[in-house]
Amino acid sequence: MSSRILIVEDEPSIVMPVQVELQFEGFEVHTASDGPSALAAARDIRPDVFLLDLMLTGMNGFDDLWIIILTVGGQEADRSRDSGLDG
Repeated sequence: MSSRILIVEDEPSIVMPVQVELQFEGFEVHTASDGPSALAAARDIRPDVFLLDLMLTGMNGFDDLWIIILTVGGQEADRSRDSGLDG
């Protein structure tokens, strides 16, 4: 069984090439375009990996999910941010 990836992004021009490439590499790819549909998809498909846009319609990645971000941002705010969720 291939790994399931959920791409959460509201810009189709970003989603499509990433989705096509991941499918070409053999991944099972699902997409959602806003926070609420992403949560519903996550419950249904139980993805192994999320590719998450942080500025979503209806919620944002910082406030509503525990995430790990890989970034080249050099500012302290880019490197760590408390989501405010109880752990």
